[in-house]
Amino acid sequence: MLAGAVQDFMVLFISTRRNGSSLGEMVKEEMGRVPGSIALFGCFLIMIIILAVLALIVVKALAESPWGVFTVCSTVPIALFMGIYMRFIRPGRVGEVSVIGIVLLVASIYFGGVIAHDPYWGPALTFKDTTITFALIGYAFISALLPVWLILAPRDYLATFLKIGVIVGLALGIVILNPDLKMPAVTQYIDGTGPLWKGAMFPFLFITIACGAVSGFHALISSGTTPKLLANENDARLIGYGAMLMESFVAIMALVAASIIEPGLYFAMNTPPAGLGITMPNLHEMGGENAALIAAQLKDVTVHAAATVSSWGFVITPDQILQTAKDIGDRRF
Repeated sequence: MLAGAVQDFMVLFISTRRNGSSLGEMVKEEMGRVPGSIALFGCFLIMIIILAVLALIVVKALAESPWGVFTVCSTVPIALFMGIYMRFIRPGRVGEVSVIGIVLLVASIYFGGVIAHDPYWGPALTFKDTTITFALIGYAFISALLPVWLILAPRDYLATFLKIGVIVGLALGIVILNPDLKMPAVTQYIDGTGPLWKGAMFPFLFITIACGAVSGFHALISSGTTPKLLANENDARLIGYGAMLMESFVAIMALVAASIIEPGLYFAMNTPPAGLGITMPNLHEMGGENAALIAAQLKDVTVHAAATVSSWGFVITPDQILQTAKDIGDRRF
C-alpha cells in the first residue's frame, strides 16, 4: 500500500503522460543518452532474468501435467475468439465477452481433468520439460508478432479471472475452515538470519527481481505496455494502484497458507538442500539398477534434514517429511 502500489501507480501515470514511453526512454529523455542507454540495457538484462524465472515456473508446472497443458493451451483459442469478438463482432461489449470467456475457461478446466484421466489423450498431452520449453519459446515469438488486441490483451484479461478466482476461493476456504496459525508470530529469525532468506527488509524490499514489494518488473510493465491499453487516464489509479493491492492480497493468502502448516514441515520443504546440510541423490535413477542404493540415500538425507530442522527448535520427524512430500509431490524426499 505504501511502497509497491504507489510506485506502480506513479510509473503508470508518468508514462501515460509521456505517450506511453518506456522506463528506459523516460530516463533517456530526462538524463541524456548515456544514462538512458545504461537504463535500457539494465532493463533488458532484468527482463531476461525475469522471463527465465517465470518460464521455469511454468515449465515445472506443466511438465508431466496433461490437465495443465490442456487448460493453458485452451486459453489461446479462447483469447483469439475474445479479441475478434471485441474488435469486429460486438465492439465495446466487454461484459458479454467476459461472460463467454469465463464460461469457456471453466469448461477448459473441467475437461482438462477429464482428458488427463483419458487412456489415450492423457499420455498424448503429457510432455517433458524440454518440450514445454520449446513450445513456450514458439508461443512467445508468434504472440510478439500479433497485434496486442488479438492475443495479449484478451489472454491476460482472461487469466486474471482465473488467478483472482483461485485466490478468492483460497480466502473463502480459510474463512470457512478457520485454521490455527502454527507458525510463531516472532521467531529467532526476526533479525534476517533465517535459513530461507538472509538479509534485512532493506534492501530486500527493493531487490527482489519480480513481484517483490517494490517490483522492478512492475515498473517495466507499468511503463510502455500498460499505458497503451488504457481507455482513459482516470483508469490509471484503479489499474496501477488497485492491481498491486490485489497482489498484496495474494501475498497475504500465501502467508496464511504457509503459517497454517507445521513450522518444521515448512522449513524442511522450503529450505535449500545446502541449508539443511544434505546432498540430494539422483532421483532419476530410482527405477534403475541403483534403486536400492538411492532409496537408502534418500532415507539418510531425510533423517538428517529432520534432525537439522529439529535443532532449530521446530521438531519434525522423518516420517512426517516423507508423508507430506508424497502428498504434495515433492520429489526431493
